Amino acid sequence: MIVYCPRLHAASAASRGRYHFDAARDDVTEIVSARTRCAKKFDNHDGTYQYIVSAGPLHYQNDDGWQEIDTTIRASSLDDADYEMTKSLYKAFFNKTFNRGPIVRLIKDGHSVAIRPGDLCWINDRGVRQLIATPQPSEGRAHGNVITYEDAYGPN
Repeated sequence: MIVYCPRLHAASAASRGRYHFDAARDDVTEIVSARTRCAKKFDNHDGTYQYIVSAGPLHYQNDDGWQEIDTTIRASSLDDADYEMTKSLYKAFFNKTFNRGPIVRLIKDGHSVAIRPGDLCWINDRGVRQLIATPQPSEGRAHGNVITYEDAYGPN
């Protein structure tokens, strides 16, 4: 990510070998209408502007324009999912129970893929497939942008 620093803080940031940008502290205002997938524009209130430009996406687009990406996993409003992450370039829906059925469904541009857990196996030195563990029912817990299915392949 490339961050163009406020003039007042650029010299000290450069001397520390990193850049810092805090819109609230630096008394700038984001020009939301100037957002793009990978950029933000800020008004310095003195006739100049500064930008945050990223190699990856900062925003996703919906009917209301460019929105902040938020990968927080929340309780789902859908009947066929327990959790969801919908404020991104794609939507993800998760089932709370880890078992042999689909636990994750990803949707983007009208296309979807469902992911289901499979057996954990390895191929030994004789080329024979050996089973390590099978999916076990486990209740998932969402925290931030992570879902944890504890003991999903048996106790540790």
